[in-house]
Amino acid sequence: MVGRLPRLLRSLRQRGDVPPNWLRTTPWFDGAWYAAQNPDVAGAGVEPHVHYWRHGMAEGRWPSPDFDVARYEAMNPEARGRALAHFHRRLNAKGAEGLRPADVTAARHPELESGLFDARWYVARHPEAATAMHPFVHYTSHGARHLLPPGPLFDSAAYVREQPSALDAFTPLSHFVAGRGTGLTAPVVAEPTSRGPLLTPRVGKVSSTGVCVMIHAFYIDLLEELLDAVAPLASLATVLVSVCEPEHVDTANTAIDDVLGPGTGRVVKMVPNRGRNFAPLLVHFRDELRQHRVVLHLHTKKSLYSNAERADWRGHLLRCLTGAAIDAHLDLLETHPEVGVVHPSMFAEVPPWGAHWLGNSGNGRTLFARCGLDPEDVDGYVDYPVGGMFWARVDALAPLLDADLTVDDFEPEAGQTDGALAHAIERTITASAAARGYTFVEYDPDAAQWRSGWASRNTDSFGEYDVELLRRQLALVDLVSVDVFDTIVLRPTLAPTALQYFAAREVVDHPAEAESWVKERISAEHRARVRHSDVGDVTLAEAFDELPRAMQSMRDHEIGIEHRAAVPRQWLIDELRAAKQRGLRMVAMTDTTLPAEVVREVVARAGAGDLFDEWYVSNERRARKDQGGMWSLVGEAEGIAPSRWLHLGDNERSDIQQALTHEVAWSLVPSPRAVAQFHAPRGRLERGNWATMSALGLSATRLYEGRPAGRADAEAEAVFGYSVLGPIVAAFGAALVQRKRDRPHERLLLMARDTAVIDEVMRRWNQAAPSVVPAADYFQVSRRAALAASSAVGVDIDLVLDAGAFDGVFADMVEARTGFRPAGERFEVEVHHPAERGRCADLLAELGDQLRANGETQLQGLRRHLGDLGVDDRSPLCLVDLGYSGTTQRALAKVLPNPISGLYCVTTPAGAAAGGQGVFGNGVRFWTGHWFLDHSLLLEALLSSTTGPVHGYTTDPNLDAVVFGEPPTGVDSERIGVVQAAALDYCADLLRIFGPAVVTDGIDAAAVLSWVSRIPPQFLASPNQLFAGLRIENGFVGRPLDDSAPSATPGSAT
Repeated sequence: MVGRLPRLLRSLRQRGDVPPNWLRTTPWFDGAWYAAQNPDVAGAGVEPHVHYWRHGMAEGRWPSPDFDVARYEAMNPEARGRALAHFHRRLNAKGAEGLRPADVTAARHPELESGLFDARWYVARHPEAATAMHPFVHYTSHGARHLLPPGPLFDSAAYVREQPSALDAFTPLSHFVAGRGTGLTAPVVAEPTSRGPLLTPRVGKVSSTGVCVMIHAFYIDLLEELLDAVAPLASLATVLVSVCEPEHVDTANTAIDDVLGPGTGRVVKMVPNRGRNFAPLLVHFRDELRQHRVVLHLHTKKSLYSNAERADWRGHLLRCLTGAAIDAHLDLLETHPEVGVVHPSMFAEVPPWGAHWLGNSGNGRTLFARCGLDPEDVDGYVDYPVGGMFWARVDALAPLLDADLTVDDFEPEAGQTDGALAHAIERTITASAAARGYTFVEYDPDAAQWRSGWASRNTDSFGEYDVELLRRQLALVDLVSVDVFDTIVLRPTLAPTALQYFAAREVVDHPAEAESWVKERISAEHRARVRHSDVGDVTLAEAFDELPRAMQSMRDHEIGIEHRAAVPRQWLIDELRAAKQRGLRMVAMTDTTLPAEVVREVVARAGAGDLFDEWYVSNERRARKDQGGMWSLVGEAEGIAPSRWLHLGDNERSDIQQALTHEVAWSLVPSPRAVAQFHAPRGRLERGNWATMSALGLSATRLYEGRPAGRADAEAEAVFGYSVLGPIVAAFGAALVQRKRDRPHERLLLMARDTAVIDEVMRRWNQAAPSVVPAADYFQVSRRAALAASSAVGVDIDLVLDAGAFDGVFADMVEARTGFRPAGERFEVEVHHPAERGRCADLLAELGDQLRANGETQLQGLRRHLGDLGVDDRSPLCLVDLGYSGTTQRALAKVLPNPISGLYCVTTPAGAAAGGQGVFGNGVRFWTGHWFLDHSLLLEALLSSTTGPVHGYTTDPNLDAVVFGEPPTGVDSERIGVVQAAALDYCADLLRIFGPAVVTDGIDAAAVLSWVSRIPPQFLASPNQLFAGLRIENGFVGRPLDDSAPSATPGSAT
């Protein structure tokens, strides 16, 4: 026990030293056994029964082998420290004949009644407790001693730190329960996780004003269960109850009186059975809600559509929201004003795709617009109170309350399991709170986590495919149907209609006009469906029949881009081919307006044309999966029973929900877009124009293809090159294209060596689309060469030193930064810059004349190199580089007459002040969490040429104007080459698939930066982990080679 000594002293004072006569005669005290079990009895010099009375009983020793004191004291709080005496009195009570200690349990047990001991939770963490007579016995005899939490709502260790006197109590929990009425509070358990932030509310104080409980009691037989669950609010909250039968009004009032007391404030209304629990909440009790500050919304959930009452689901929701958790919820809402909604974790049997809009998107967009929310946010996966019960600030529901919904807005009750307005409202709760500036919290008692702004959705592996499960499923069936688009053939875009947009851009020049074409194209398909509502689906030709003649040419371009955009999900194709070779019949099953022959061509282009024995294309068969008709059609045509049929697809609504409805086995193969959206902060993908969404979508096809096995290092590095470095280079290249369009007379000079990959991309893009992608010049320059040339007008000491930190020999620093190596021992000294900046400045000043003479020669050679590029003294120059402080730009501006500006990936404040413009960040300081700057040295290495650096220039007419140093040795050129090749492939694919418009429309650099900076580690390790041990050159700061992928060194780039 945690604290036996204080109870021993109290027990002695209460009962005296002399044992009673009954202790000698009771069969429940065995003196010989007691003495044998306790060797210290003989040394005490007293008889066993005297020792037991004076010491053993208070110490919790067993009086006989059949009297389990630990169990008895655990289940009878009033018997603690006097178990046998307590049992003796019970034996003397009337009707106690044959009573055994194991039969005795207190009628009232404050610790168990508190709800803070959660037996299921405790046993899940301590399985050995399941063998005890009651898990609580294990807790009191073992768990409390080790300060184990009795449940998710009481952190024993934290409580003892706050209340040291709890160590003297029977258990920390008993100490808290005994003192609860005196104002004691205790923190909940918060089990650590890397998935997101957690909150730690407290229990013990149930006092809050303006609280109401709104219960929709359609099943009146369950009302008392819900009222029992909110009993802690009996004197604190107004109870609002809706019922659907006249006679249930009196029943509800009686239940409230019986459970909560006749003085409970309440409003009971009879409402029509329409709108489930949300019409009562938002329509019938709208005015009452507005009179309160906080609402707990419950309903008598049975979920009978599952062919049985789901009391387990209802129990989970109530466990999360009510009972012992009530004061934690109220404390959370009191102490965290940013929290607007607290909802339960998803019931364990709800699959992850239950956290999806499914068939509710149409209602959702209409509802969002009515609530003043952005309909575009109705997309894919969403965090919401699955099951429709939650705590909320009434203000967090204001958008829904202000929408002025009426009962007539809700569909008549027809047992809908999805697609009704109530299902859309359920998914709008957290969005409503967000619109009012609040976040949400998901409480998961099993995980002991109060998740702030994120939810588990019952998985931590979404997007990682279990291929062994797929193989087992394939072995059990005779037919496999496979969806096509985004299942075996991936569409490389985050915007569903992007392919149509780029098809239009091949016909029209202006983005706005193409966008209007897309809207008209979508509208035309809708009109065609209305016109041909007698058939299950429409063809592409029927959709285009609704369009004007001027738009007819878009049809061929739409088909063409489908061919170009086909990205095979190779691992899945390989698995299906292996099953096919074992004799399994496979059919394609897809909803699309594309002609069946085009679908077959696209699949063949992806290398999977041989997989399918039959093709079920919706517009050809005039039946769709998402509407249900295709399932019966395929079942009849194939003569297959659902029990022998497996369907694979990516669409949660048409492939999975509909398969479940038709009792067909299913396997969800999420699309890359769905995986990205599932893991995105707040479930929102980056927003941008069509080009941006397509650039990120192409990245997603490698990042989130659902590959079942972990990637080898080399493959992961290639994925980094394609999906991370590729979008960065493409966005920067698009910025260069825009720069040239805005300033056509400016010469773009891509500075060696850090822009080698960017230069190669621009060269290839220019070859593929010379009319839209400008030519750029590769300017052989370096900070060393530029600083050397700038010294022709006098050495700028600050410019040389501001180029970055340095640790090493001073002469090495001068040579690395100016190309000139001073002679003499005076300069062969160790320096540490910036710590010794003054000393370095003094030594540089001594070299002023020598540096000037060297600079004059270098400047002549520099002018010669610019002349070779066709640059005259009047040409406006735009220096292009990764960044950061604009050292090269400032150096050249001192000696060249040309107007000079800079375009960089990122600029620091110094670079921005020099006139540089940063594409991914402007005027950003190092060490502020900017992803590009945090990995600047690595990115320089990955984007640079592995040829020798530019050391300077020569005026010798017999030699090339540029003088190169030796290529660095020891650099991991092969690994770097893999990454660079993948980045080049990405940029080539982007232009090939989407055409020049993807470049000229512009790619949102901020969206790209956000995208690459938040890749979940299960899909791609962080850059520092992925490239650990990569050897890169960094001599400019005094380290010729770094043998790791380091963080940035301020000022280490141009």
